[in-house]
Amino acid sequence: MARLSTPALIAALSGVALIALIALSEGPKSPAKPPAHDAGPAAFLIRGARVFDGDRLWPRADVAVRDGRIEAIAESLSAGGLTVVEASGQTLMPGFIDAHVHAYGEARREALRFGTTTVLDMFGDPALLQSARAERESLATSEHADLWGAGLLATAQGGHGTQFGVAVPTVDTPEAAQAWVAARRAEGSDFIKLVREDLSAYRDTERMPTLDAARSQAVITAAKAQGLRALAHVSTVANAIEVLEQGADGLVHVPHDAGNDAAFVEAVRTRGAFVTPTLSVIAAFSGVDNDLANHPRLAERLSASQREQLRGRPSFGPLARQLIDRAKARVAALHAARVPLLAGTDAPNPGTAFGVSMHGELALLVEAGLSPLEALRAATSVPAQRFGLTDRGRIAPGLRADLVLVEGDPSADIRATRELVSVWKNGRRVDARPPAASDAKLAPGTLADFDADALPSSWMAASDQMRGGRSTARIARIVDGAAESAGALRVEVELASQGVGGQPAWAGVFFSPGAAPMTPVDASAVSALHLQMRSAAPLQLLLFSGDGAPVVVPIAASAEWRNVEIDLATQPGLDRSRLRGISLSATSTGPQRFDIDLIEVR
Repeated sequence: MARLSTPALIAALSGVALIALIALSEGPKSPAKPPAHDAGPAAFLIRGARVFDGDRLWPRADVAVRDGRIEAIAESLSAGGLTVVEASGQTLMPGFIDAHVHAYGEARREALRFGTTTVLDMFGDPALLQSARAERESLATSEHADLWGAGLLATAQGGHGTQFGVAVPTVDTPEAAQAWVAARRAEGSDFIKLVREDLSAYRDTERMPTLDAARSQAVITAAKAQGLRALAHVSTVANAIEVLEQGADGLVHVPHDAGNDAAFVEAVRTRGAFVTPTLSVIAAFSGVDNDLANHPRLAERLSASQREQLRGRPSFGPLARQLIDRAKARVAALHAARVPLLAGTDAPNPGTAFGVSMHGELALLVEAGLSPLEALRAATSVPAQRFGLTDRGRIAPGLRADLVLVEGDPSADIRATRELVSVWKNGRRVDARPPAASDAKLAPGTLADFDADALPSSWMAASDQMRGGRSTARIARIVDGAAESAGALRVEVELASQGVGGQPAWAGVFFSPGAAPMTPVDASAVSALHLQMRSAAPLQLLLFSGDGAPVVVPIAASAEWRNVEIDLATQPGLDRSRLRGISLSATSTGPQRFDIDLIEVR
């Protein structure tokens, strides 16, 4: 029997948000909006700012904006009737471009509040792509960062990207690659992302299926033939070199293993490729505290969900510290070789959050050896150039007026980007206020009875696959419920013999009582949890609340339907005022299943 440790569970379930990658692509919706926001004039002059134009620094300049575009930039401009924004002592920059996100729910709205005006989605809902294209071509007032996306990724059956409860068409043969790429292009994909990830960078045993050399070559060739850039997710130097030799345009992570750095850097340099290191997520998995939530100007813009995301600190155990140190060293070597580096956060992986994590990424790039101006280029003009975004990434006449104004001088201290004053999207000022804190309450009643044909979106399968483990979990509705019930939830799991990073394996089902995974609700009005269920093997019930560890309640085996009553009022450590999630997990290795017919709070 494998018992779950608290750190393992926190690490596993802090990633449940990624399950919602597609299912929640248009939600969760924000709570009630605050009073109407004044976006300011459509024509204005920013006077006397220090200006980073995406390439060079102007010690002092004026920037005129009209009808959503930059009209002029010069050391001195006449206001000519334009509304003047006095910016002496402040720095104006192009809106940031996050070159690696997974944009679901409120991602683009949240990114925008922190100055990220464009995001590049590396695996998301294809349904978003067409509407995103129309938005990014418009200069209308917008509450969202513009989006370019890969849509679905090219991976193998059971490979990385298939573990999030999303149906992903896989590339099973080299011959299938052309049709697969054509399907993505028809869906609106702006580029193609392929996966060469077998987990060998993190452990010596138990590999994950991945594309082989022949299939990755076929995907890259097909992408190029159809006019799309080919980007690669790799974690080993050997795979990185191979996909670069096959023609990949860029890498969306820096490799994590102890491979030949010199050979890797030379391969990237000679092939003119770029690298998006994603130091933010590597630092989070290394247990590094980014301290973003404690900065006053950033904190006032954070939503409740962003705060939850920043708290995530999964770890790969003893290997953890090596990951960020090795990543920084590789970034330094790439930078010394003049390899183009792009700023990307990989939000919303645990420990990262949309928009705000860009400010952490910039600081990490400087720690890795870039100058502050080079780091700013990595977040503006470099990704714009590499992805053909010709109307943004710089401050120049005719370009889109996506702008960020901060106190101080980020060219001297990159942390000055955190001193946000104003953000403009399409020449209109962005509302910096986060959505009102949720006052959602959980009242006594039925949470789910599974009688309807469709499963509630609040229930999701989850396992240690989210962190690269080998356990699996699936959920489905069945019709043979208890007594006269019309339906029940079946959970089928296979618990691996070992987990990731020295932590036990984990597999089960997760229920989110809030609008988004791990978003708290006030459950003070309920004192008991009632389940009607059956399971041939023992289970563990986990109650997530507040900011602490989950409360673990053992559930005895019963092959027949039975009622299970959990007294919530007397559970030590349970904060019912901030209930974040309820989970049932297997405790014994191997395949098993359990069923839930009814879950109520009383």
